Amino acid sequence: MVVRELLSISAKQLKEADIAQPVLDARLIIEHTLGQGELFVVKNPFFDVSELDVAIILEKIKMRANHMPLSYMTNSREFMSLPFYVDENVLIPRPDSECLVENVLELLKTRPIKKRFILDIGTGSGALAISAAYYDSDVSADGIDISSEAVEIAKKNAEQNGVLTRCNFFICDILKDSPPKKYDFILSNPPYIKPEVIETLEADVRDYEPMGALCGGEDGLLFYREITKKAYDMLTEDGMIAFEIGYDQKEDVMGLLRNEGFTDVVCLEDLAGNPRVVTAKRTC
Repeated sequence: MVVRELLSISAKQLKEADIAQPVLDARLIIEHTLGQGELFVVKNPFFDVSELDVAIILEKIKMRANHMPLSYMTNSREFMSLPFYVDENVLIPRPDSECLVENVLELLKTRPIKKRFILDIGTGSGALAISAAYYDSDVSADGIDISSEAVEIAKKNAEQNGVLTRCNFFICDILKDSPPKKYDFILSNPPYIKPEVIETLEADVRDYEPMGALCGGEDGLLFYREITKKAYDMLTEDGMIAFEIGYDQKEDVMGLLRNEGFTDVVCLEDLAGNPRVVTAKRTC
């Protein structure tokens, strides 16, 4: 079967399954399976695909039609223009989270000392910590997660992006324990979705991404509450903290930080104008 026909058949199946971008997803699945680069399908419409590869591709199309995220199928996701390995053990990094990293990088420039030590709580794929270390050579980052699988994936991504010597990942349940040292900056995109909201999410997220990385307790604030209680003692003098938040959590998260003695509490918006990042400072 030539690739043009395979693309047509695949895209039709995805369209019937209400996949948002059926042609694009079909093309990417074909190119990934064949080990070819982007636009190979477009440039080589009459390339003859072997029967074995056709069978493999159509099986993957069936999986995508069942709403398995494309990133899990290709084990890849771009974040901050960097490549990351992802699978079902970690949350897929979202473009919205780039706002968190970008603001942290700007705030780190204001630090009076050159070397900067940061902690990423709930690191998952390591995208936040690794991106910060990649774009600021003075950053050394620790990333913690309750999942041993996530920790191994984060290490793999740090090596892939050339920052393993400045990134350390280890298992830690922030609800029970704290890292043994202090940091200049803490950043976190914790689970923040309420249980009843999870049921309304798209199947791609609800049925495949790790529940532990989504659910933020009954009110969605469990991790913000616990991290904020411990953060003061985990930060150096004048250390800072930055959270990614849900669209309706601005006042709650800012209030939690103020109640724990943090100052300079600020909420920043993402490119869509939604509240996205809350930052605060530890005073002496």
